[in-house]
Amino acid sequence: MLERQIRLALAVTVILLAATLLLQVVTGQARWLDFGGYYATGLIVRDGATARLYDQPLQIEYQEQALDRQKGDLIVIAPPFEALIFVPLSFLPYGQAYLIFGLINIAIWVWLALKTHRWSGLPPFRHFALCFAALPLWRTLHLGELSFLVLALLTLCIVSLSEGRDFKAGIWAGLLLFRFQLVLPLVAVWLLHKRWRSLAGMMIPAVAYIAISFRMLGWTGILDYIRMLSTINHHITTDSSAWQMPTLRAFFSTVLPADLATLATITAVSGLLLWIIRRWRDMDLKQGFAALLIATVITAGYAQVYDLSLVFLAFLIYPSAANSRFAIAVSIYMWIAFLIAESVRGANVLWPFLAPLLAGYVVMLLGPRLPQIAISEHRHITQPK
Repeated sequence: MLERQIRLALAVTVILLAATLLLQVVTGQARWLDFGGYYATGLIVRDGATARLYDQPLQIEYQEQALDRQKGDLIVIAPPFEALIFVPLSFLPYGQAYLIFGLINIAIWVWLALKTHRWSGLPPFRHFALCFAALPLWRTLHLGELSFLVLALLTLCIVSLSEGRDFKAGIWAGLLLFRFQLVLPLVAVWLLHKRWRSLAGMMIPAVAYIAISFRMLGWTGILDYIRMLSTINHHITTDSSAWQMPTLRAFFSTVLPADLATLATITAVSGLLLWIIRRWRDMDLKQGFAALLIATVITAGYAQVYDLSLVFLAFLIYPSAANSRFAIAVSIYMWIAFLIAESVRGANVLWPFLAPLLAGYVVMLLGPRLPQIAISEHRHITQPK
């Protein structure tokens, strides 16, 4: 009876999620979301203008034409091979493409909820309520971002590591290189702990991605991409409006002068990552990976609020720490930020101030191992030797 109720609840949840996507299309809001930029890159590749993929005026032109709006300013900075994902969707009208991509994300969301149930140790209804009440995932779904794919690959990586399949885990991690800033801390851990099989696995998709990128862009396009990244990095450094990110860099840039902010950022980021690397062998896989996921977001040079979905995954894979009072307080802060940051003037400043709280959470995770709560089927994931 309980299993039937859970299936019914999941079905209702999927219908409601799909209805919110349809509402975005009907009201015209979908045209202004991040998916529009990805859709435009798919059109550019389909039209054979791949070498000009990072020509900003061209991106804007395609967005204006495809999305029927007067101003297109969602410049896509993702690696070139990512645009290939959206080429098939570009054959559909924009509204249909947005809905189909959203339904794919919902399917991944349901898969994540089912896959992580044995880790959380929560009763079924409470577990699924936690999964589908995660506001970073709602933001990802409506924007049309790729965070669900990121979470799926990270989950598969953790599963492979727990089964002692380091090479396969490396392949899953290598596929994550389309968000390379979210993979670098894991690479550092594997490199300094001599996890050569994992690194070898990562090289397979890495080489493929590089080959595809050069095939698509050539040297000129690659240089254009590097210049674009450099320009954006300069913009983040010099424009205070770009500091509204949940990162330590944004936090120090908000509260300190530029020179001191740079020094503080380098010190805090390197110190946190080095501590994780040093403690890695003393922690089980779940504890270490949870700390690394959260640190990955706050130490990144560029991270958006939907990247906080990695924090949600950390809560699920190591629920003992998530049940602490400090973790609950951090979760409440995130909820408040998500609820008011977009509607209250000046409330975006809540995001950079989230970073030191999450840093404190990481420090807590790096402390003595917390008591384990009951896990379904009484199984625990341990660090493979």
